[in-house]
Amino acid sequence: MLEAKVKVCGIVAQQPVVDISKKGNQYITFGVNYVFANYNKSETAQKFIKVIALTANVPDYATITVGKRVEIQGTARFRKVLDQQENVTTAIDLIADSVNQQTTLAIDVFAGTLHMIGKLGDRFDPKISPKNGKPYLKCSAYLGEQVKAGQYEYHRVFLTIFNCAKQGWMDHKAGVEFSGLIEVGAYKGDISLSCNVNVKDIKMHSEQPDNGSASEAQPAMAPTAIPPVPPVPPMASAPIPPVPPAPYNTDLPF
Repeated sequence: MLEAKVKVCGIVAQQPVVDISKKGNQYITFGVNYVFANYNKSETAQKFIKVIALTANVPDYATITVGKRVEIQGTARFRKVLDQQENVTTAIDLIADSVNQQTTLAIDVFAGTLHMIGKLGDRFDPKISPKNGKPYLKCSAYLGEQVKAGQYEYHRVFLTIFNCAKQGWMDHKAGVEFSGLIEVGAYKGDISLSCNVNVKDIKMHSEQPDNGSASEAQPAMAPTAIPPVPPVPPMASAPIPPVPPAPYNTDLPF
């Protein structure tokens, strides 16, 4: 499981479409373009965020238009999918609780709390803070997802665990559950996920998820110091041209 409670502010790139769920609930889907960047903006990744909301939660949905800035509160789900060229990429669904069309935010924002159940990676790097002398731990967690028959791909989240030395249960492939502040950057055209976790918000998870057969050839650990990812300023003049969403189905919660 990999999802985040987030606030997202961005530019609408696709008009709302009304549909009916299998449970008989009316909902809308629309798209928001977002450009993620690493901390020094040397790499970027443009994503089409698929927003899904019950029409009851967005009574003014008919006035959502392409080019309008909106502020959305909800749950972001991250998926590994194959795009139209069969390349692996990360898709983002945003199950919206609310959509504010009168936002006062003038910049793009993607911020919130990440929650993950997965397995720990094979590298652990204990550190001591030069500011307060307290220990912290750099490591990673991963989660496998089947993108098609016989093919698994992996989400990897880089962790900074504060007030924590390496504990006895922390080992390669150990089941883990944690939550903490999400940081989203860019790496080789896709997003890169990091999470700042307090030691009280991470624990061993005995029911380990099915991650497939994780290869040891996972992406390299992020640099030791991961500065916060700053909000990306809005693009000048015209909105970013829409990016077609990856072809996959969304499991609706309603």
